[in-house]
Amino acid sequence: MKNPWMGTRVFVFLIAAAMLLPLGAWAAAPPNAPTSAGTAQVVRPAAPAVPPGEWAVAAPNAAATDVPPFLSPVAAPTPAPLSRVTPGVPYRETSALAGKARVLLLHSLTAPFPPHPDLLSLAASYPGDIALLDLHDISSISGTNPTLAELSAYDVVIVATNYPPLDGAALGDILADYVDMGGKVIVTLCSWVPSWVMSGRFVSGGYGPYVVADTRYSEPHSLGVHDAEFPILDGVTSLGCTFYSRPTMTPGSYVAAKWDDSQPLAAVKGSVVGLNLIPTDTHVSGDIGPLFRNTIVFLMTPRLRVLVAPADDYPSLLVGELVKEPKFGAVDYFDPRSVTPTLAQLSRYDAVITWPNWAYSDPVAMGDVLADYADIGGKVILGGFCWYTYGNDLAGSIITGGYSPLDGTTGDNHFAWANLGAKDGSNPIMWNVTAASSQYRDYTSLASGATPVAFWDDGEYCVATKGNVVALNAGLLDTGFTGDVPLMARNAVKYLALVYPDAHASSYSGSAPFTVAFTGSATGGQPPYTYRWVFGDGTSSTEQNPSHTYASPGSYLVQFYPKDSVGHEGSMGFYVTVTAPLALAASASATAGVAPLAITFTSTPSGGTAPFTYDWNFGDGTAHATTQNASHTYSTAGGFMTTLTVTDALGHTAVKTWAVGVTPGLQAYASGGPLSGNAPLTAYFSGFASGGTAPYTYAWTFGDGGTSSSQNPSHAYSSQGSYAVHLTVTDSASRTASATVINVTVTVPPPVITSLTKAGNPFRITVAGSNLQSGIQVYINGSLWTNVQYVSSTSLKIKGGSSLKALVPKGISTQFRFVNPDGGEATVNWQY
Repeated sequence: MKNPWMGTRVFVFLIAAAMLLPLGAWAAAPPNAPTSAGTAQVVRPAAPAVPPGEWAVAAPNAAATDVPPFLSPVAAPTPAPLSRVTPGVPYRETSALAGKARVLLLHSLTAPFPPHPDLLSLAASYPGDIALLDLHDISSISGTNPTLAELSAYDVVIVATNYPPLDGAALGDILADYVDMGGKVIVTLCSWVPSWVMSGRFVSGGYGPYVVADTRYSEPHSLGVHDAEFPILDGVTSLGCTFYSRPTMTPGSYVAAKWDDSQPLAAVKGSVVGLNLIPTDTHVSGDIGPLFRNTIVFLMTPRLRVLVAPADDYPSLLVGELVKEPKFGAVDYFDPRSVTPTLAQLSRYDAVITWPNWAYSDPVAMGDVLADYADIGGKVILGGFCWYTYGNDLAGSIITGGYSPLDGTTGDNHFAWANLGAKDGSNPIMWNVTAASSQYRDYTSLASGATPVAFWDDGEYCVATKGNVVALNAGLLDTGFTGDVPLMARNAVKYLALVYPDAHASSYSGSAPFTVAFTGSATGGQPPYTYRWVFGDGTSSTEQNPSHTYASPGSYLVQFYPKDSVGHEGSMGFYVTVTAPLALAASASATAGVAPLAITFTSTPSGGTAPFTYDWNFGDGTAHATTQNASHTYSTAGGFMTTLTVTDALGHTAVKTWAVGVTPGLQAYASGGPLSGNAPLTAYFSGFASGGTAPYTYAWTFGDGGTSSSQNPSHAYSSQGSYAVHLTVTDSASRTASATVINVTVTVPPPVITSLTKAGNPFRITVAGSNLQSGIQVYINGSLWTNVQYVSSTSLKIKGGSSLKALVPKGISTQFRFVNPDGGEATVNWQY
């Protein structure tokens, strides 16, 4: 069975259980009183007799909060008539009061110490839980004792004394009768202290958790440790007292909270809670209202009733473990060594725990009545020695009729210690069970149809289940075990008697409108089940597997309440989160511009169900982006449709589109001429721009250090060379573009040689021509001849006499190269 208290889901169990009623055939005796021959005992005294046959036998805890005090031995599955009201006294029931606690404060809290204001204002402070709070003075000064008929009109009675009551014995008898008929009681100091005490059957029968204390103590104390499983101190963070007592505990009671010196603060026994404080404004401080409200709600919450009925002595450790369970309203002890309980008696309990350490009065009758009890929905836990067949074993139909999960084999017992071995940790019987050992373990085999839950480390069966019966193969008396054996018994009762829900949703989150299919099932308790779903939005369903549509966003607590045929109800809760429909807010830094156009896109999805996925299609054939925000550059001109598609976890989509217009980028063009010529050369240039954003500015560099900002400039080159001309255009958005480089070549005119003439002695040569420049150089056969006379731009004289003559022999062609200072040159070959 799946653990309904594990995981992220929220679970609350409400057990619709009847309150414990006395067994009329049993003798009235204090709890755990010595057993005498022929007398069976229970931890609750008998109430006044009711004529036999007035009530029919009901299934355990049958569909109500109360069961009549006496049931006839006629076995019938029909629930008994239910009434907690004394005949002839009207029970206050109106639609306004239904389902809320009616509280009566019986008090002798007189001036100058009246009841605490938070106690008096409970109904006003907690209208959803408490319908009314009435007061009744029981002081010996001015009070009267209530009658049982008067008490029967209330669900909870609070007893608070700080002055002697009028008649403590009569008050105790009436309160015992009131508890017998299903009432709940909260007793406070000084109700169990001499001089202020009530007595009667309430005390002698051990109804309350405290034995009469010797005195009360004037000591300040504050809140100490408490059992978190008990809701009595939920939300109580501050608590103080000036008077308290140091009582001992009655058998079957449990201290749920303590003062800071470890003395009891709150103790529970069945339908009675004892608060060790005086509830006046002077004597207590802190969260008094929440303390009493929690206690009232705790008592009003239906709880299971357990009967421990072994052929054995009082099992104090087992009972001590059982009474720790806040879901158990009563834990009673019955000794079947003298008298076999009837089906009518067992039917008042949700579960019965039994084992024979000694012989049953009648083992066959005991087994038969347990089988009959299981047939009407009762839950049975069988302990060690039930299968040990040397005279003290359990017999009858519970063993021979296929009810027991275990069968005896050799009829022997190990009589040797063993420790807990393998176990199914997912089974509720083994929850929180960490270690256990037992000295007494019967030799057993698994019955047909049974399920093993745990083994001892020697291989013997420890726990097995079958239908309404759990076999716990261990000694359950105080000396027969160590460790968590009592916890296994406690868990077994809950496993059998509680209704365990299991509920799921097809999905736990989605966007509105959100349709969810719910599935629910239940185990435990007494099938068949009915079902109730509360969807958290004000609607509900009684189908087992309903569907529901949430129209609005929100976080909804879904609660599933399966109820069995005798009124036990479990609940399981979890949250369904409904978000707004998926919506998308998105933006682009630009939707138009000049290529290359860089755009930053942002998106913010809302509603829907996270996580989200993103798909950016930029419309220009480039790769998609998958991030929440994206950047993209459009490098070419054109019109593009950019699309963002967001998809949530449930497949819902939202789309955003942008039309992006991209105009051509800035282009620069340049031309000019002439692009070559002799220096000085004046060239004319023209610039042109397109794209970008007008107006434009122009920047020319001519290659010789000259610049211009004119669109169409001219430039004069004075020197020979090759010059690279650049144009840079800048638009109004500071974009720039450069034109293709223009190359301008500037040359100089060469010297012109028209003739060379030999002259007389000494030997010389006269050169005639044009564009001859001063400083002209003459190379003869590649060697520089320095004896040159510049005459004019049309005439030179090359001198040298015999040396020149030797260099230019007659009849042989000689090369002459003339180089002007400006770089112009000419070459001629000449002979004479």
